[in-house]
Amino acid sequence: MAKLLNTAIDRVDTRRDDLISELVNYADTDLLCYRAESPADLAALQATEWQPLLDWLADTHEVHLTVTTGILHVAQDKAALAKVGTILQDVDSFQLAAFYNITTLCGSVSVALNVLGGNIDGAQAWRAAILDEQYQIDQWGRDDEAKIRHDNMKAELDAAVAFLTML
Repeated sequence: MAKLLNTAIDRVDTRRDDLISELVNYADTDLLCYRAESPADLAALQATEWQPLLDWLADTHEVHLTVTTGILHVAQDKAALAKVGTILQDVDSFQLAAFYNITTLCGSVSVALNVLGGNIDGAQAWRAAILDEQYQIDQWGRDDEAKIRHDNMKAELDAAVAFLTML
């Protein structure tokens, strides 16, 4: 949390527009918008876990992101991306530092906006972020290196969510 505090004080204000631009770019390739066609149980799990987060974003902020299947990039609507930028302009430097970490750890501005808006907590954000990986782990097992990486990322996410919550 000290790292987030120092980042907010020393770096966010001087790079605010660049950070917001980078976060808007994340929204253009948001994890929650890229779904599997198969296997059917993974596709259903993604729809069940991820769609409510996108629905909340649409209902709360009128940000409608396009969902596709596969990994080929589908450009998001420019108006939706502009709304994400507008939302982030209203976030203070401390919130933006935490928001940035949540976004990059989860690969999703949508997840971070749901956390910022109080719609989900850190555990739900983590579950959404690693849904695909967890599915593979459930099928094939976890390797030790992946567990260490996950544990480190989860600790960073927990710190960012706690920091955001304390604000």
